[in-house]
This record gives sequence, structure tokens and C-alpha cells, in this order.
Amino acid sequence: MATQDSTCNIKIEGTPVEQVDVFTYLGSLFTHDGQSTKDIRAKLGTAKALMTGGLKTLWQSHSIAIQTKVRLLRSLVCPVVSYGCESWTLKKSDENRINSFEMKALRQLLHVS
Repeated sequence: MATQDSTCNIKIEGTPVEQVDVFTYLGSLFTHDGQSTKDIRAKLGTAKALMTGGLKTLWQSHSIAIQTKVRLLRSLVCPVVSYGCESWTLKKSDENRINSFEMKALRQLLHVS
């Protein structure tokens, strides 16, 4: 990564490597400024789509115990959000966004408005 307002002149076998602002590597977004906000938002969006799409019938089922639903949430949805979190630099707003997603997911699971 280069510092702001600078470019890197990296060449591989004489061919210059393109410098980009955002790139995806192993499912995580990396930005030129080193912040993790875009990656966190993308992960939360993917988890929200999983909650409201593929698993919606599971959450609405009355034949599954609440404890089982919570365990399924923690084992199916939480890893989607936390994948690659070791490289995040968290700001307070990012932490609040993650906490609010968790509360919203639990409220949806427990049918609490």
C-alpha cells in the first residue's frame, strides 16, 4: 500500500502493476487508506441477506426450539460476519454497527419488534 496521494511504481518483469483503491483478497476488501469500514459493511450485508433470504423459513419455524435457533445463528451467520476480522481496524462506529446487527438478528429470531 502506498501513502495517500502517492503512487507505487512496482514492475514485474518490466510490466508495471496497476494501483487500485479497493481490491478483494480471500473474501475481504482492502482499501488504499487501510480502513475496514467497507469490508465490515460488505460482510454485514452478506449476513443480512443470509438472514432474510435463505434462513428466513428456519427463523419462522415454530417446531424448532429457541436455543437451537440461537445456536444456529451463532454457527451459521456469525462466521459470515467475522470472517477476516483479524485484519480489521475497528472504529467505534464500526463496533456499533456490528452490535446493532447482532441485536437486530436476535430480535428477528425471537420475534421481538
